[in-house]
Amino acid sequence: MGILKHVEQLMTEIGPLCDELHTVLQRKDDEWAIRLNERDFFAKYNHDTELVTLATDVGMLSGEEREKIYKALLSYNIMWQTTDGISMGLDNEDRIQLMISLGAANLERGLLVNVIENISEKADFWQELLKSMAKASTIESHDNGLSDLFNPALLKA
Repeated sequence: MGILKHVEQLMTEIGPLCDELHTVLQRKDDEWAIRLNERDFFAKYNHDTELVTLATDVGMLSGEEREKIYKALLSYNIMWQTTDGISMGLDNEDRIQLMISLGAANLERGLLVNVIENISEKADFWQELLKSMAKASTIESHDNGLSDLFNPALLKA
């Protein structure tokens, strides 16, 4: 079985493993939309790298807090060993995204579900952090907003 076929099969099998996983919809040969509870994920298989990348939106980049959010995102990304490769970035519309790339060849359905669930938890944490930053209008009022961010228990996939 080719790697893409393996990924396609995994995507059809993950729904029954998690009650909160409501939708897995194949959009293109190598792209899927996944819904866990109220969170939407985008999954894409890259033929060149043989990686499956999962991404979910966390929120919009705030105008007032741009610099502080940039710093928080970069601080998170530098901790790739602690976060098990989870990274954050901005799309071309200033949506903050949480993402991870996984080797597709040996990917198992249980691991895929676990990663989706864990990324969803991280995204929820980041949404709350961003709301706190916007509400307080200053990251300093939240212990620089980074004390929980660097808690390894919250960072692993």
